[in-house]
Amino acid sequence: MRTMLKRSYQKYIKNKLFNKMILIYTIITTTTFLTLAFVIYYFISQSFQEKELAAQQKTVHSVSEYLDLKMTNAEQAVLQIYQDNALSDDFLAFMKNDYETYIKHHLDVYTESGYFASRSVDSFIRGQIEKDTDLSSIMLYSKDKRFVYRYEQNDNQEYQQLKEGEAIPQEMVPLLGKDLSGDINLKFNTVIASPETGTYSIAYRINDPSTLKDVGYILLVYPTQNIFKAIDNMNQNFTGHLLVMLPNGEIMFDTAAKPTSSKYPYYEQVMSVKGQERLMLDENSYVTRQDNGKSKLEVVQVVHVSEVQKSYGHLKRLIISLTGLSILVTFILSYLAVKNVSNRTQNIIRGMRVVRNGNLSVRLPVVREDELGDISASFNQMCEDLNRHIHQVYISEIKQKHAELVAFQAQINPHFLYNTLEVIRMRAIAKGADDVAEMTYILSSLFKYLVKKETMVKVSEEIENSRNYLEMFRIRYKERFHFTIEVDPEVQQASILKLSVQPAIENYILHGIRSGRTDNAIRIHAYTDEMGIRIDIEDNGKGISSEKLAEIQSRLKEPGEFSSGSLGLKNVAERLRLMYGDPYGLTIDSTPDQGTRVSICIPIGTEEGQHV
Repeated sequence: MRTMLKRSYQKYIKNKLFNKMILIYTIITTTTFLTLAFVIYYFISQSFQEKELAAQQKTVHSVSEYLDLKMTNAEQAVLQIYQDNALSDDFLAFMKNDYETYIKHHLDVYTESGYFASRSVDSFIRGQIEKDTDLSSIMLYSKDKRFVYRYEQNDNQEYQQLKEGEAIPQEMVPLLGKDLSGDINLKFNTVIASPETGTYSIAYRINDPSTLKDVGYILLVYPTQNIFKAIDNMNQNFTGHLLVMLPNGEIMFDTAAKPTSSKYPYYEQVMSVKGQERLMLDENSYVTRQDNGKSKLEVVQVVHVSEVQKSYGHLKRLIISLTGLSILVTFILSYLAVKNVSNRTQNIIRGMRVVRNGNLSVRLPVVREDELGDISASFNQMCEDLNRHIHQVYISEIKQKHAELVAFQAQINPHFLYNTLEVIRMRAIAKGADDVAEMTYILSSLFKYLVKKETMVKVSEEIENSRNYLEMFRIRYKERFHFTIEVDPEVQQASILKLSVQPAIENYILHGIRSGRTDNAIRIHAYTDEMGIRIDIEDNGKGISSEKLAEIQSRLKEPGEFSSGSLGLKNVAERLRLMYGDPYGLTIDSTPDQGTRVSICIPIGTEEGQHV
């Protein structure tokens, strides 16, 4: 993987200016947008969490206040019994006697005082139910007579004498037990729950003031569903689940499930919370706890962290979408800007190509006064200077010496050509056209190699000639063309037919290179394998279609005419086949839009003249 990344960097990034610009700008932009998106998401998510936790705290506080209010109402009601002597006497008479005896006693009191309506047990209970509409019923239990009296919200009254084996009202079971064996020592007030009936009761002892002995209990019964009123009063979206627990950990009320008499499994953990904390329960959760001082009830709200995160999940998707869109738009705009610079660079290169073909009349448009504009202006000035120089000096001399040139044409030799090229190179240097001078020098080296009399040359010489040929095109294409050459030491002194490699390079330059790209590249690798010496010429050019490739491969194996585009390869293939025979020679493979590979295979240790 590391090698692949290194090769990709060498091939597409290292020496490619425009690719570097796009890559660096994309990295900077992406990093900036991602950092900004993270910061925005972090602060907004924190705001959502704080808002949710504040709402959670308000809900718990509201429920606690509701329960405190019910405890206060119940306490005031019981105190009223003791503060009103006539009412207290009526309660004692009711609790110590059977119902018929109580009625007789009540009539006697009425006969004496006339306070029947306002001082009776029924009128007291009716008044409490009317004052507190949340009450579902008020129940009285006599310890001596073992009866239960129930007065409900709809004024229904029920008097039940408890006997062994008879069903006991579910509200009384926590006090009396299922078989009348209960003996709870109530404090001033105690909250008991009855999950079967969906109610909770605030129970008080009723004492005889004269003896201070318990004569029974009074239970103010409330539906647990009424606790939802305290939640609804907050007028906000409720999340998680809220529990009201008895001091022993039993669940009295749960918004998420039907209450049971079982202990809350995470009771110990939530009891350690002071206010609001984050705990690991069945999953990571925010826990808010508030104990009720009067009733000793524990009000706890549990909200899973995932549930809170879900509430602002749409925000996360929105930020990701906007960030991705911003990165995409920025990338497109930067690409278009770089593409504009690339197009202007391509115009300069196309102008140089025209000049290379001998047309010095080409002029580049100077659209902006920037670096590329300066290059275009300098190029135009160079063309004008060269054109003027040619017309003033060389054309004049050619006309004057035309006869002499014709006379001595047969005597022209390579030495004269080298000197002429050297004159052109020196003139280009004098005019500041360094690239023209360098190309002239390379061209001179190529001519020297071409006119060598030897048919066989060393691999190192053939590769060096190919390097000069590639260097000339590197100067021409500037940063849009790169090449790499790797030659194993053991093959450098081996012999090979002259001009075996250059036609493959020329084939890429003429047909494979993409002028619109900045990552044009060709690689030459000479090495040994089980067949002998192998030279691979591999490029990333346009490639060849499968049909055209099959046609080329077929004709490379047959003598005869061939298309002009592959004439050089055909020539090399035939020369290698004649020189070395099968299985040596030239092969070609290509993938459209990915590149072409030409492979030359010769035997090791060949000497000049072998197999000729």
